[in-house]
Amino acid sequence: MTPETRTSGRVNPARILVIKLRHHGDMLLITPLIHALKQQYPAACVDVLLYEETRDMLAANTDIRHIYGIDRRWKKQGAGHQLKMEWRLIRTLRQQRYDMVLNLADQWPSAIITKLTGAAIRIGFDFPKRRHPAWRFCHTALASTERHNQLHTVQQNLSILAPLGLDIADAPATMGLQRAGLARQPRAAAGRISG
Repeated sequence: MTPETRTSGRVNPARILVIKLRHHGDMLLITPLIHALKQQYPAACVDVLLYEETRDMLAANTDIRHIYGIDRRWKKQGAGHQLKMEWRLIRTLRQQRYDMVLNLADQWPSAIITKLTGAAIRIGFDFPKRRHPAWRFCHTALASTERHNQLHTVQQNLSILAPLGLDIADAPATMGLQRAGLARQPRAAAGRISG
């Protein structure tokens, strides 16, 4: 059992970046976290970094100021192109001067991006498979994952706020899909969305 690392003192971030590099459904499940951030820090701008193909899931979410995407097709265009595009993205993120980055992902690239943003507060999860000094180096605080197998994914995502002293058990999930994005979504998902 690794103790949760806490940030020191009360924070009032003006710019927050949430990183989640997963699939379409996972994007919907981070909306309660985004909503909770806006409730706790109403004046803060909340941005999201995700895989480009999942952008439409959050595109109309009014709690999000800007969405940045990693296009997995970059890799198919060669290592040089991928590195150039990723470096461009990192420079763009650094220019935003984030006060806080919440890294919900368990991938090394997300940890490296988290570190390279230059944010003063960089919170990730203390994943057992990532108990390595380099993972800790990329984050200023780690939230415990000890109870994650007993929690719904929404509650797991919300638990990243624990190092901030915030204990939010639940918040509403909201679909932020623009109508234009419906045509690009898998047919099964489009059939369940009305409006």
